[in-house]
Amino acid sequence: MVLAGTDEMSGVRVLTYQKIGLAPKNSPLKNEWTSLRALTRTLNKIKKRGLTTVSPAQILSGDAPENSVLLLFLDGYRSFYQTVYPLLKERNLAACVCLPTACVGTYNSWQDPHQEFWQDLLTWDEIEILSKDPLISFGAQTLNREDLTLLPNEQARYNAQESIFRLTKFLPNPPQLFAAFPSRKKLKNAAEILPGFDGLIITPNGTANKTPHTVSVVRGNSWRAKWNLIF
Repeated sequence: MVLAGTDEMSGVRVLTYQKIGLAPKNSPLKNEWTSLRALTRTLNKIKKRGLTTVSPAQILSGDAPENSVLLLFLDGYRSFYQTVYPLLKERNLAACVCLPTACVGTYNSWQDPHQEFWQDLLTWDEIEILSKDPLISFGAQTLNREDLTLLPNEQARYNAQESIFRLTKFLPNPPQLFAAFPSRKKLKNAAEILPGFDGLIITPNGTANKTPHTVSVVRGNSWRAKWNLIF
């Protein structure tokens, strides 16, 4: 696997993951899964090549060196605590976990269980443990992982701001990244939805009312997705 599609990387690249493990047989959601073997192989390559894993705070402050990688784990699956976190600790690699805050301690209820069985999400106790490790940072998602582009502006604004507020009240440091995921069409009004938010906004498709810095993103192990990292 080539991390940036070429033999060289410049700037910050974002590798995104969701479910870690083997997808159930005949699941239509296999693109959401990354095998433990594939993830381990990627982490080993990051270490072997001497790449630096960074946090959203380092990107915002300009402290992210060239050839940096932001490891981003979406949806707050419990597999992060059980499986991924030990791998990161062993290799001293940093990662950011994005949480749909109203679903913490439950399961991915946004998913149709007839398509694939539900997955447990991180609990607040587990999040508290992770938050004490400087390697781990957190970002917010919508409260129940809604698509902001399908909500009226006022409801989208409340949903996004309330999710950030809940994490700010719970964590020792406020979240500095918001993942608007999934997005079925371009998120053109991020500045209206998140006024005053000084962190990073990441969204799968389009542009926003801020200067976009386009980054390549690995979703699982493919280069099918292009995301915008919006400052």
